[in-house]
Amino acid sequence: MDMPVYLFWYLIFLIICLLFIIVLLIQNHIDEKSLIATTTIKKNDAIFTTYASVKINASADDVFRVITSSQKYGSGYSQYQFEHDQEKLPVVGAKGTYSFRVEDMRDRCVPVTLTMLDPVHRKMVAKTTQYPRWLLGSERVQEVVAVKGKANMCEYRTW
Repeated sequence: MDMPVYLFWYLIFLIICLLFIIVLLIQNHIDEKSLIATTTIKKNDAIFTTYASVKINASADDVFRVITSSQKYGSGYSQYQFEHDQEKLPVVGAKGTYSFRVEDMRDRCVPVTLTMLDPVHRKMVAKTTQYPRWLLGSERVQEVVAVKGKANMCEYRTW
């Protein structure tokens, strides 16, 4: 082999090592209390968690039905589409895409796999499959919880 080939592979190895070190540094500086486990990512393996919650003036069952229906749910900014019979809910393991839009950028479509769908507890979880889990693996949990003491009021949580 000639020198440019060795140099190329050395640089690739160096970049991978630097990425690994960066991940370790980030993981050591994260507040452990802010991490939330998901279906396939344990709290100890998580690097960071983003969380959002909103109260909605509707029944928890209605809201869950909307977020699990790819025909009805589409905020204009994000949407899941799974390969399944449109008359039924998708099954765990179903492949699909998560499409999202960020203003002034092109739309993104990320391949996902459904890892949990629990209509009783109104919880849906999907993980990305585009990149290796150790590199850029992510999983999104969506949960709808009825607000106690308030009829027709629920809380939508996502992390």
